[in-house]
Amino acid sequence: MKQRVLAAMLAVCFCMTGCMLKKTKVKREKPEEVPTASPIQTALPEETPQQVSFVKDSFLERAAAIEAYEAEHLQTAMTQMEINQEAYAAYEKWDVLLNDVWGYLKDTLPTAEYNALLAEQLDWIDAKEAAMEAASVEWQGGTGEPMARYGEGATYTRERCYELIDLI
Repeated sequence: MKQRVLAAMLAVCFCMTGCMLKKTKVKREKPEEVPTASPIQTALPEETPQQVSFVKDSFLERAAAIEAYEAEHLQTAMTQMEINQEAYAAYEKWDVLLNDVWGYLKDTLPTAEYNALLAEQLDWIDAKEAAMEAASVEWQGGTGEPMARYGEGATYTRERCYELIDLI
C-alpha cells in the first residue's frame, strides 16, 4: 500500500514538473489583439439542438453509470472500511460529473442566467456541506462516520447533477 501511495505521489510530481516545463509565454505585439472571449467560444459555432441533446444524453449516461457503480460496489462491500471507500468513491464520481456539467453550463448559458445559477450553486454547496456534517455527527468517532458523510454528499450531489442536467 505504501508503495502505491509513493508511486502515485511521484507520478503527480513528474506530471506537475512536466507541465511547468511546457509553459511558454505568448507574445502580443499590440494590446488591441487581446481576445475578448475564450478560444473555445470564438472557435465553435452555436450548438444545434442535436448537439445539445447529445451532450445532455452523454451526461445522463454518465449519471446512470455512476448509479450502477453505486449499486454494485456499495452492496458488495464486506467490511466497514470497504463501505467507507466505496461511499467516498461514489461521492467523488458524482462530484466529477457535477463539475463537468457545471463547466458546460458556464460555457453555454447567457451571463445573467449563469450568474443567477452561480448564486444558487453557492447556496447549494453550503447546504450540502451542512448536511454532510450533520450526517457524520451521528457517527462521530465511529468507523461509519466516513460512510455517513460521503453517502450524504453523494445523495446531495446526485440530485444536483440531475437538476443541472435538466437545464441543458
